[in-house]
Amino acid sequence: MDNKRPAVFTTMLGQSTPWFTIACCALLVVCYFYPPIFDLFYFERSLVNDGEVWRLLTSQFVHLDNQHLLYNCGAMLVLGLIIEEEHRIDAIVMLTIGLVVVGACLPFSQLDRYAGLSGAINALVPPAIWLVWARSKSIIPIAIALLYFGRLAWEFTQDTSLLSADLTWPSYTPAHLQGLAAGLGWMLIRAKPVLLAYRSQTTQEANNEAS
Repeated sequence: MDNKRPAVFTTMLGQSTPWFTIACCALLVVCYFYPPIFDLFYFERSLVNDGEVWRLLTSQFVHLDNQHLLYNCGAMLVLGLIIEEEHRIDAIVMLTIGLVVVGACLPFSQLDRYAGLSGAINALVPPAIWLVWARSKSIIPIAIALLYFGRLAWEFTQDTSLLSADLTWPSYTPAHLQGLAAGLGWMLIRAKPVLLAYRSQTTQEANNEAS
């Protein structure tokens, strides 16, 4: 079976070291192991109301315990590598949109405190699954997608996070849906030019074979 990637999925930046993904994971680790950063970054409703609005974004880079950090850092590493290998700019844009959307929704939640990148990371899940499927045409990414959406549905109905239910602070499961919406929104924006490019490529290949 020919697993050669379609040209439309090859990034203009070329295959290089995934600096963005590495930098994000390094930032998460530094924020965790340097406690003063946590005190300055985490979301505290009363502090945000007093003007410390940066916490809406920075709270997503700090974590409550080793397990919390491990889950999010691992997810960022896997998803970031998949997307950045092909589209570095998209990886940056999607995570940024996820951060902004989750941060903008925090004031409307019932939470007094919040920390963690899990919400924004969900913006990377749909494009990562799509890219893996586009490369392999395998049923495995489809199965992963079904498990992923099943997990989100379970978390939403049970109002608890499957991987962080034992955190000292209450989990905020809507953040996962907010991140997902951000990722899907960006994919829809990008879908038209990508589909047109793919159609043009396949048409050209068909014409070349015919001639």
